[in-house]
Amino acid sequence: MTVTTFIIMGRPGSGKTTQAQKLSVLTGFPIFSSGGRARTLAKHNSYLGRKIADLINHGNLMPAWLASYLFEDTILKLEPEEGIIFEGAARTKEEAERFHEVMHWLQRPYRVFNLEVSESVVRERLAKRATLEGRVDDRLEHIDTRFREYIDHTTHAIEFFRSKNMLVDVDGAKDPEAVSDDIRETLRKL
Repeated sequence: MTVTTFIIMGRPGSGKTTQAQKLSVLTGFPIFSSGGRARTLAKHNSYLGRKIADLINHGNLMPAWLASYLFEDTILKLEPEEGIIFEGAARTKEEAERFHEVMHWLQRPYRVFNLEVSESVVRERLAKRATLEGRVDDRLEHIDTRFREYIDHTTHAIEFFRSKNMLVDVDGAKDPEAVSDDIRETLRKL
């Protein structure tokens, strides 16, 4: 069966959005960005919007139940042959287990690309992005919180996917085109 579902994971600033966009161009699959969806919700002048804005403004992850709901709401509307790329999804072990359970039930094969980049490299990238794009969660005072969230939660999700043989580690420190080439080569082997 053809793989039609992908997750792009990695540290904050590892290039998840860039690689999701390149993979989307290659496959024609749309992108679902957990962070993008959260930022959209945070703009709403509602109780939920303000709660999510507060999380983002402090560099924290969404609750696992909310992140899972957003992912499930998206994936359950797709036909089996329709592909999708999740950027920054399944960031906790609980979310990863839920993702795997849903994919198994739907009989949707998937792969997770883990962009491996050192903390020092991503700190540089985030500092540049905070200046160029004005992202609140990339400000220096929130970067440590985001890294702590990554270590405390996302590393466990990554290891869960590794234990299920769904994870592909990719050197994300390379030039974005070289990273994309590595992902493309992996796709040829699937």
